[in-house]
Amino acid sequence: AGQALAGGGRLGVSERQASIGSGACRRKLERCGHGRGVIYTGCPNVVPHIEGGHYSPGDALIREAVARYLRPMKDAGVGAILLGCTHYGLISAAIEDYMGAETRLVSASECAARELSDKLRELDMTGGCGEERYLTSGETGDFGRMAAIFLGWQPKRGAEHIAPMEVE
Repeated sequence: AGQALAGGGRLGVSERQASIGSGACRRKLERCGHGRGVIYTGCPNVVPHIEGGHYSPGDALIREAVARYLRPMKDAGVGAILLGCTHYGLISAAIEDYMGAETRLVSASECAARELSDKLRELDMTGGCGEERYLTSGETGDFGRMAAIFLGWQPKRGAEHIAPMEVE
């Protein structure tokens, strides 16, 4: 993620309120040298809106929420926004419409998936047969409703519940 954020300008981080409260992202950015002048914004109502079916770029509820929560970033002229919640990728078009095409959007979940893929290749753990398994710290029923939207296909099986974990 650090490489994706390089390029100058102020950085904005959009996360769920609990994630901001944990300070994990702030500590990680500081260790990577990106901690100065970062604008953190919580978006407390966005995930419930998305899970309620409001995620199209033209949806008035999403457009209003994006404008309300990202106004400090827009006013500060951030050059990039780290989307720190898996849900936010679904509304990236609405975010881009509001912020403008010159603001770079960086998906933390896509960066994590890329790093995992690289590590699996490095360890020669790709290919062959595997199993489809999904874990969620949220409600398993919510995962079932949203999985096809996030994944682009309907999973063969439901998610297993796991306890939320501390992130360092």
